[in-house]
Formats: sequence, structure tokens, C-alpha cells
Amino acid sequence: MTKMSGCFTFSLFLFALLSGCQRTPEAEMANREARRETREAAETVNKALKVQKDEYKKKAEADLDRLDDTIKDYTERMNKAKDELKETMKPQIAELQRQRDQLRDKLKELGGNTQDAWNEFKKGVDKAMGDLKEGTEKAKDSFK
Repeated sequence: MTKMSGCFTFSLFLFALLSGCQRTPEAEMANREARRETREAAETVNKALKVQKDEYKKKAEADLDRLDDTIKDYTERMNKAKDELKETMKPQIAELQRQRDQLRDKLKELGGNTQDAWNEFKKGVDKAMGDLKEGTEKAKDSFK
């Protein structure tokens, strides 16, 4: 008998629980509104992220173009220099060109679609840009 009353009690509990979980029109409307607001917020964040990426890419490409001009200038100066200086500069310029090419390739990727992926991408490009700028400064010192 206790087993039967336990099943009956559980059934009553389950019925009460499920009947209280019916969706009301107000709850449905609130859920739709919440989904719409969430979708709009996500679209706003994605648009802001795209603008941020585009601005960053423009600035990075401009910096890279200036550094590329510097590397070309150093290459011309190296070609006009004495053999001893050429041998010193050749590996430095080759390394700068390698770094420049890697940075251009990295900019083509332009990071992922999430904020975390974008931040990681940007950190990597900033470091590569810093390394390239540092390398051009070291090469500049070789011409002194």
C-alpha cells in the first residue's frame, strides 16, 4: 500500500509541477522580446567590432607601407654601399623583408569574429609591428 501511495503522491507532484509550467501568452511575448533584444545587441556588437577592425587595418597598413618604404630605402643604400657594409646589411634587410611579409600575411587574416579572437589577433599584429619597427631602427644604425 505504501508503494502505491508513494507513486500516487509522485504522480500528483509531477502533475502539479507540469501544470504550473504552461506557457502563457505573456511569457511567450516576453521570451520573443528578449530574443529580439539579444539579437539586436549581438548585431550592434558585431557592427562595432567590424568598424574597429577596419580602422585598425587601415592604420596597420599605413604603418606597414611606411616601413616598407624604409626597407626599400635601406636596400637602395645598401646596394650603393661598400662591399663590407653590404655583407653586414644584407642579412638584416632580408630579415626585415621576412618580417614585413609575415605581417602582411597576418593582416590578411584579420582575426576572428569574437572579441577575444580579435584581441588576440591585434596583440599579435602589434607585436610583429613593434618587432619590424625595432629592426628598421637597428638597420638604420648600421648606416651611421
